[in-house]
Amino acid sequence: MYEIAKAFGSGADYRASLFVLKAISDDETRPYLCVLHVEATRSGSRLVCTDGRRLHVAEIESKIPSGDYTAEATKQAVYLQESKAGLIFPNWRKVVPAKAQEKGSIDFSNSGLGQKQNQCAQMSIVFHELMAKTGEVVNLKYLDDLGKEEWRLYSQEEKHKALLFKREEAGKESIAVIMPLEIAA
Repeated sequence: MYEIAKAFGSGADYRASLFVLKAISDDETRPYLCVLHVEATRSGSRLVCTDGRRLHVAEIESKIPSGDYTAEATKQAVYLQESKAGLIFPNWRKVVPAKAQEKGSIDFSNSGLGQKQNQCAQMSIVFHELMAKTGEVVNLKYLDDLGKEEWRLYSQEEKHKALLFKREEAGKESIAVIMPLEIAA
């Protein structure tokens, strides 16, 4: 079992792992999406999760052996246990738009979904800003899962294609890919 604890260092690895886990699937008919995929990097590890509608990727300093893991998150740590053998995690790089154009940045720092009216109002503003920059409608929950951060936004020329969000913290890159909603006319 591996542990990514909140108490170690700045807690950046813990926060990054919580971000990635927001995109893990709970669809037991597709068990290969119900795992945290880990890849070794030169300076640590890359964490990847997808539920088929969105993808979250983050680089962390902790060195975790490559593979697929079941994860349990608590308020103090994320615990990883090797998953069943035989699962093949999808090639997540094929989902990341290669020819996306930068559309500026989107700041989620004051936005959120929930009880606070001013955060919900700010989320509405952020949502409309995203629509104005891309022409796309996305699930508000997916936007809320990006946290209280500023992200660079990229979109493709074709409509109804994946949107790409990128940000960097302490030299480690995080990305989110979100599929737009198809709205019937």
